[in-house]
Amino acid sequence: MKVAHVLLSPRIGGAETIVSSLDDGFKVRGVESLVIYLDDSGQKQNRLKRFLSLRRKLKQCGAENILAHSFLPAFYARLAAPRRSSVHYVLHSASDDYDSLSNRIIERVLLMRTKSVIAVSAQQLGVYLAHFRKNVTSTVINNGVSDALGLSVRIDQALIPSE
Repeated sequence: MKVAHVLLSPRIGGAETIVSSLDDGFKVRGVESLVIYLDDSGQKQNRLKRFLSLRRKLKQCGAENILAHSFLPAFYARLAAPRRSSVHYVLHSASDDYDSLSNRIIERVLLMRTKSVIAVSAQQLGVYLAHFRKNVTSTVINNGVSDALGLSVRIDQALIPSE
């Protein structure tokens, strides 16, 4: 299995810390994992360049599963991902990204490209589901888990449900 993590930019934060642990944990388990940034240099790009760059990188890597961390990376990843890839939206925001009508409309449109929603807290998932009652596979994997391998196993289980 190949996994690609999509983040906004290379910086230090909660999502980036979790992705680093997941990336290491997946690699230890023999899963090909890579991190892709919307803004490689840390400098904001225009929207079209972001989209085209991400589309090219996702096609080149050939990941079956794409973990898009936070609202903006999830927006671009679901638009740019090859149709054969499964995009999993990982919610990280401490606030409600869907307070604005435009963000709710965007999310409703992109739900069809969302394989699952993974939240880092039950409260966060509750806020998300209050806006989007559509049947979307969702799970909570609590933030702050120190055992990177255990976390990657739980993410792995979320990507490939047991039969």
